[in-house]
Amino acid sequence: MDVIVAFGAVGVRAVQNLRANVPVVFAAVIDPVAVGFAATLERPGGNITGITSFDPQQPRKQFELLKQSLPGLARVAILSDQDIPDAPSDPGWNPLERATDTAARTVGLQPQWLKVKGPTPDLDGAFAAMKKEGADALILLEVPVVGIHRKKIAEPAIAHRLPTMSAAA
Repeated sequence: MDVIVAFGAVGVRAVQNLRANVPVVFAAVIDPVAVGFAATLERPGGNITGITSFDPQQPRKQFELLKQSLPGLARVAILSDQDIPDAPSDPGWNPLERATDTAARTVGLQPQWLKVKGPTPDLDGAFAAMKKEGADALILLEVPVVGIHRKKIAEPAIAHRLPTMSAAA
C-alpha cells in the first residue's frame, strides 16, 4: 500500500495508527490541527496531510438565516456524530461543534446537542429528546452519521413538522 485516502475525521482516526509509515491524505476534516492530525496547516508533520474547506462563518450564517425564516425561534436542536474526535484542548467538543455552539449562542439561540452513533443511530431517541426539550428547529451538521442517514432523519423531521437545515444536499 502506497497511500491511504480518508474522508472526514472519523476515517482519519480509524487509520491514524494503522501503519505509521504509510501516508494518509484526507478531505473534509474541519480542523486537523485542533484534533491532533497535524502540527500546523502549513507543515502538518508526520504522515497525515490533506485539505479542509471549513468556513468558520458558516454556522453563524446558517443561524441568522434560520432566525429570519422563523421569527420567534428560540431553541434549536443540533444533530452531530458521536464518533467525531474531540479537540484535545477542548474536551467534549470537536471544532465544528464548538463553532456551531458559539454561533447559536451569539445570535441568541439556545442549542440542544444530540450526538448519535453509527451505523444504527438512535434517531427515535434523538427526536424524542427534541420534542421533550421543545426544539423549534433542527440543524444537521456535515458529519458522517448524519450524511449517511439524512433520509431517515428527514422522515421524522417532516412528521414532527420540525424545520430542518443542512449544508449537505
